[in-house]
Amino acid sequence: MAFSIELRFLTGACRAARGRADRAPDWPVQPDRIFSALVASWGARGEDEAEAEALRWLESLPGPRLYAADAGIRRGVSVYVPVNDTVVKGKANRIAARDLIAARHTAERSFPAALLPLGRRGDTPLLHLLLSWDADLPEDHCLPLSSLASDVRHIGHSSSLVACSVTDYQPPREETQPARRWVHAGRLDALIAAERGNAAGDQAGLQRRPEPGIIVADKPNEDVAPSASPYGERWQIFPLGDGPAIALTATARIAETIRTRIIAKAGGDLPEVLSAHAANGGPSAAPHLAILTLPHVGRPHADGSVKGVALVLPRAMEDNLARALGGAADEAATRALDAQRALNRALKAIGDDSGDSKELRFDKDRLVVREAASSLAALNPDRWSAESTVWATVTPLVLDRHLKAKRREPKGGVNAKYQEEMERAVKLACDNVGLPEPVEVRADKHSAHEGAPSVRLHGPPQTRWAVPHHCRTRSLTHAVLTFAEPMRGPLLLGAGRHYGLGLCAPVR
Repeated sequence: MAFSIELRFLTGACRAARGRADRAPDWPVQPDRIFSALVASWGARGEDEAEAEALRWLESLPGPRLYAADAGIRRGVSVYVPVNDTVVKGKANRIAARDLIAARHTAERSFPAALLPLGRRGDTPLLHLLLSWDADLPEDHCLPLSSLASDVRHIGHSSSLVACSVTDYQPPREETQPARRWVHAGRLDALIAAERGNAAGDQAGLQRRPEPGIIVADKPNEDVAPSASPYGERWQIFPLGDGPAIALTATARIAETIRTRIIAKAGGDLPEVLSAHAANGGPSAAPHLAILTLPHVGRPHADGSVKGVALVLPRAMEDNLARALGGAADEAATRALDAQRALNRALKAIGDDSGDSKELRFDKDRLVVREAASSLAALNPDRWSAESTVWATVTPLVLDRHLKAKRREPKGGVNAKYQEEMERAVKLACDNVGLPEPVEVRADKHSAHEGAPSVRLHGPPQTRWAVPHHCRTRSLTHAVLTFAEPMRGPLLLGAGRHYGLGLCAPVR
């Protein structure tokens, strides 16, 4: 008989963050977090062998489907929390209670929450979250798994109290969605090893949180799963530091500066995903590191100014990296891990040059970015990675081919053939990154997002759109794209997509 794990949040709020620097709540809570809560329950109950076998059976299953109640999103604001331990030269020093207040510093934190409805539907409390599997629950695992679930007290923050149970209820399939993160076989052993490592390293200040679960895909040909961009959603974001505002038109120049510095500082033979060069020395045809500028657009009074910089890796590399962190050692996982280490090495070297490992300073271009949390909507990856059928460019798209038709007719006005050729070229840009062809494309010199600069700007050359060197002779255009099915971002299109041009945002 199929089974489910049911969770009700007793205070009407789920306080679980996606990451330290992310101010959006993890809603719906992904099943890998629930599995970790079950493992914590197993440890607190005395590490019973029958319960361990039930957990090993559970981790061998494919990812569940999720039913999640509609939630109001409360993004976290910055609060500063005293840190009880001081760290000197990488080692944690326990200090006397009398010196604690004087010595400790405060660290910035945020507590995002998903606000859920409380109440009852008849005699039944409202359901908040359900993890549903099609597999039959073996009789010898039923009682151990139910006992573990009943002992789960909170998910995420300790104030996020839950009632958790195992049930045979299966929600209608059309009301569910596939899980995005689940665990791999051997996850229980990996969590045990991480906990023992933390216990051994506690005195040396070496505690580490376990890595999240792996990214999973639903079964092929699922009509409920949106098509996804080949670029990932786990961005490394650097909010803009103090200094003069930077116009969005400098996007490509900023990206070229950062890419050049990363290549110079990484050292050694760079993998293709970072260098953008194939083994034969030519340009890489595969998705690789994209460097985006994130602007203030799409809102009343938006001015298009740059609020931060994001480093975006291909989705395939993110998936392979997650597998590598989960213990996989195949060639793809190893390459992804090596590439991430090279990128981290380069960013650390750049930070050391500026005297702060959390800051990237490029004085020549008056650009200072800092790795820190921010409440700005522009710096939230969800702003650019949501699901939508209608997308519009924020930075102009650089066409992948030259146009043959002339833009203007002899008597003035835009040439209809030019407009048709332009729209065909935009559809080709979608095909070049593996996206389905849009059912409608509207190309124009203006963006549909308020605050985004037009393609054709008047004024001195330095105020116009900068483009990468290999795109100097290409045409630029803004566009609105309508797809037959929801698309999951981030959508990066055109020949300048790895330099921040062709960045799209959903049109609501």
